[in-house]
Parts: sequence; structure tokens; C-alpha cells
Amino acid sequence: MKIQHLSPTGYLRSSDNPLAIRRLIKLVEENLGLFVSRAVERAKIELSTAEVGRVVYAKDKLRIHEEITRVQFNGYVVEWLALSARLRGATAG
Repeated sequence: MKIQHLSPTGYLRSSDNPLAIRRLIKLVEENLGLFVSRAVERAKIELSTAEVGRVVYAKDKLRIHEEITRVQFNGYVVEWLALSARLRGATAG
């Protein structure tokens, strides 16, 4: 597996969801990753005792209000572990 490196503009052009890429770039440029990851962490904690968790973050122009079910979250974990294993294999040796 070859990992392709693109500039932010390249990601925008090659994406099927350029709005999401623009939002991600803005999140990185404004150094909001830690705050958003904390919101995700709160949702993960909520999911340990409930079937639905909420990712909530609102500051300035960035507003996130998303619900995630435990089943959805577990599916994302499985996908992440598979991707991580493929990347480890691509960069090994």
C-alpha cells in the first residue's frame, strides 16, 4: 500500500466531500483539535453507560452537535483497527 501525500488543495480537489475537508483544515489551522477530541472523549464516556452518546462542541463558528450510537462507535473502532493494521504493514520493513 502506497501512501499518497497531497497538499490541502490536492485533498480538496480529490475529495468527494470538499466541504468536510475545508472544515477539517479550518479545525487544524485554528488549533481546535484538542477541544474537539475532548468532546469526542465525553461522548465515549457517555457510551459506556448509554446506547447513545453526544459529541457537542460550540465555539465561534465551529459548532458540532452529533449523536452516535454504541453500535456505530464500535463499527468505527473496527474500521480504525483495520486501517491501522494496513498502515503498519505498509510502513514495515
